[in-house]
Amino acid sequence: MIRLFLLINLLIGTLAVNAQQSAIELRETDRQRLDSTVLETYDAYTMEWEYASKRSYAYDANENLKRFDVYNWNEATAQWIYDTREEFLYDANNNRIMDMESGWNIAGQTWINGTKNEYTYDENQVRTYSKSYYWGTDINEWIEQYQYDYTYDAAGNLLLTLRDYWDVLAAEWKPKNRYEYTYDANNNNTLVVVSEWDEASEEWMNDSRRESIYNADNNLINYINQYWDEEYQQWQNNFRIEYIYDTNGNRIGYTYYVWSAGGNGWTNLYQYDFNYDNSYTYDDLLVPFADTYFKHKLTDFTRYFWNTYSEEWQLSLRGAYYYSDFVVATTPVYQNAFTIFPNPANDVINFSLENASPAIVTLYDTQGKHVRTQALQNNQMSVGQLDSG
Repeated sequence: MIRLFLLINLLIGTLAVNAQQSAIELRETDRQRLDSTVLETYDAYTMEWEYASKRSYAYDANENLKRFDVYNWNEATAQWIYDTREEFLYDANNNRIMDMESGWNIAGQTWINGTKNEYTYDENQVRTYSKSYYWGTDINEWIEQYQYDYTYDAAGNLLLTLRDYWDVLAAEWKPKNRYEYTYDANNNNTLVVVSEWDEASEEWMNDSRRESIYNADNNLINYINQYWDEEYQQWQNNFRIEYIYDTNGNRIGYTYYVWSAGGNGWTNLYQYDFNYDNSYTYDDLLVPFADTYFKHKLTDFTRYFWNTYSEEWQLSLRGAYYYSDFVVATTPVYQNAFTIFPNPANDVINFSLENASPAIVTLYDTQGKHVRTQALQNNQMSVGQLDSG
């Protein structure tokens, strides 16, 4: 990850960028890399926490997640024992092109293939197709299982996913599921409707739907899952999740409810609380997940389950995130090492970088005041929200 520090001039109606060499430098940055997550379960009888599982993460030179291992705690030996492993491959554009899951064979002390997914992208680096496999242990080969075709709108939102399954006997792909997506004016996914192909009638039949509700900050605050009741020909509630956030945009908790079959409404099932270190922003972190639900350094969480007899929340699970210092080596970036266009700009600044590494751009006005810091997305920075003058 590189960081570009640019001096800008704000003009009325437009944004002009002054990218002189004296105002540009690549600085060494201290960051935090997530190395592992440790989960513990709560024993209500001994009132003590006990190790349950651990996840460790490894990254490639481009800061992509290349592997994560899952371990289970062995009380007899007081050691972490391998359970599963996921490995990831990327193309030259850092698009994930394959992931593979393996299981640890204790007797043979070796990894056994489990499942694999392969991904295809178009010239705009948009995922258009994927295929999943499972490992045939009797023939020692990968066997095709599902394929997915993706369709997008002009804004890049996923509109339709078609899922086919491989019919081994007929030796051909056959339709399985259809996923249709709806978005609001802010491009938030508000509805997903899943249909299943009925071979007898040769038509799509309702299966399930997922509705999402967002607040004014475009944070997901309510997720409702429903299934199609064929007998009553209507959607029935299944489960619901409510999310809460702090003033920094971090998701600090959520509650999971299930619908009571007896018609008593939503019933508590479990609840999560999350804690953060706000001295580190997401840009200061190397983590294997996107910043969709948190903006700062996630440190730990606690899960509670709802005791229907005592009607109270009780401890169930907790997790801690372990980081290490991650210092980025740097070299100067000169004016001819990149190009900025258009100049002046109204909505978006485009960056053409000789260095293909991901970049973070920091903008200052002519008075030296910090304007914004943002990681480049597709080598672009949005400036439409900045004040003119």
